[in-house]
Amino acid sequence: MYNEKDIIAQWNADMYDLNETYTDDVALALMLMGTMPKKVLEIACGSGRFLIPVAKAGHDVTGLDFDEYMLERIAPKITNEKIKWQKADVIYDDWGTGFDVITLGANFLFNIVSDMNYEQAQKLMIQRSADALAVGGHIFVDYIYPQSPEQWFHNPNPIIVWEGMDSHGNFGKMSLLDNVYDAESRMVRYIGCR
Repeated sequence: MYNEKDIIAQWNADMYDLNETYTDDVALALMLMGTMPKKVLEIACGSGRFLIPVAKAGHDVTGLDFDEYMLERIAPKITNEKIKWQKADVIYDDWGTGFDVITLGANFLFNIVSDMNYEQAQKLMIQRSADALAVGGHIFVDYIYPQSPEQWFHNPNPIIVWEGMDSHGNFGKMSLLDNVYDAESRMVRYIGCR
């Protein structure tokens, strides 16, 4: 029988690489970091969309992610940059210390996979970031959601996130259903399906 979880994870990694190609967040982070080489940690580094350009700019980077299918896409994209990555559960595994910059990007704080209360997990990620920083270090938190979430998310129609065929010939669609944005709490609620 097929391992459906692996098939979905591989499809998701392929779709991420095909569709998440924006660079504005990387350009902003590089501008803020400056040209002096920094020791950078990216949490939820995925397939290296952010990690690799930061390393190519001369920074010493480390990436952590729990998705092995995303991580296996990093090696073919690099040459001789100072870059390390490893599979890790960022809730429980060690991050290391002494980083000049820690990035929590691409909506990571909205997508934490954990068995703990969501607000508690978000606070933990901020605290763990602070604990892993060198004195004078910075946390870069990036959100790619639109300026007007009520226009994007308060939508009775499904929002197609990704749709397509992966490198193994599997076709899929990731959608957000029943999108509701609560302006008072500033929370988005939806049902995700693949």
